[in-house]
Amino acid sequence: MSVAAHLKTWFIFHILFTFQWIMSTLLVCFISLLATLFIWPYDRKLYRKVIFWMVYSSWCQFTCIAKYWSNSELTVYVDDPAGMEKFGAEHCLVLMNHKYEIDWLYSWLLADAYNVLGGTKVFVKDVIRYMPLFGWMLTFSESYFLQRDWNKDKENISNNLKYITDEYPENQHITTLLFAEGTRFTEEKKAKCNEFARKRGMQELKHHLIPRTKGFVLVMHGIKGKMPALLDVTLAFRKDAAPPSLYSIIHGYSTKGEMYVRRIKTDDVPLETDEECAEWLQQLYRDKDEVFENFEQNGRFTIGQKLEIPKNYTDLALTLFWFVTITVPFTVYMLWAFVTGTWTAKIVMTSILGLFYVAMKKLMATTEIAKTGSSFGLDTKETKKDT
Repeated sequence: MSVAAHLKTWFIFHILFTFQWIMSTLLVCFISLLATLFIWPYDRKLYRKVIFWMVYSSWCQFTCIAKYWSNSELTVYVDDPAGMEKFGAEHCLVLMNHKYEIDWLYSWLLADAYNVLGGTKVFVKDVIRYMPLFGWMLTFSESYFLQRDWNKDKENISNNLKYITDEYPENQHITTLLFAEGTRFTEEKKAKCNEFARKRGMQELKHHLIPRTKGFVLVMHGIKGKMPALLDVTLAFRKDAAPPSLYSIIHGYSTKGEMYVRRIKTDDVPLETDEECAEWLQQLYRDKDEVFENFEQNGRFTIGQKLEIPKNYTDLALTLFWFVTITVPFTVYMLWAFVTGTWTAKIVMTSILGLFYVAMKKLMATTEIAKTGSSFGLDTKETKKDT
């Protein structure tokens, strides 16, 4: 291991990154709150311009640490390169498999390459709304929070989708992420889902969970005529790199993710009946299974055409800005406290570092499958109700 690689494993650097992200995001949340109180009621286009950069200022620090600290790689394969030229220039829905602890981060890497990270939204569990900082930023970004009560979610989603693309600035486009499986993949959940599939005479899936069709059908009706396309994204991670986790990223270990991406016109999704739309989604996931099997057999995707995604250094510039304005002054003060400060200053600084160490551990724990995987999808009665 090189000296630089060894230094990246030092916990003090991880604490400083956590400190920088928390303090900068607190400031961003405060500005976003002011924008909500004083701009949203009068000018929603201006509000969304402000929020775009507020969200980006927080999220981009993760894409920056992935790209430049851990040297992680994203490789994209597409069935039609011309279709990807429209990504970032139109509103779209992204359908992505949900197998990994950092699939969200790799979706951000793709969004950042095409300058749409600040305008991303996601369908997410309602409990995350109350998560400090992360949940607050999702709220300001107008993401969609699901209570997993169909009657409540149906009404909320329908109301939100009525105005999903209204009053947006010119050249600012929405990218909405939907994990149609409803929860992150585990072998236990797969077994339960496939048991349900056998009882219903449906094809079992090898690498994915049976997708939730009710919500998808509702979303498709809501975005028809508003979002011209959806992206079908299948993500897989290579075995010749570090495990795909936030722990790997923060410790400087390189991860290698590959995506196979298809652009599908919204008009090509059948909406004549809910049953046709639901079957279309089921077939999409059967196709995803074949795509993922290609990766499993070859250690990489051997289908599609490799795409050179655009280089974007805005995340690096903004992260360096936060580093200079927040982390450098704090580091100087920390060194003063430990070298020449009083015992009181040393104790206070040690306590502060301890608090941010705990915060860092909590941050990584929120992405770990073993600690965050819900039971949603394990109950076959619930599966039946929502499929």
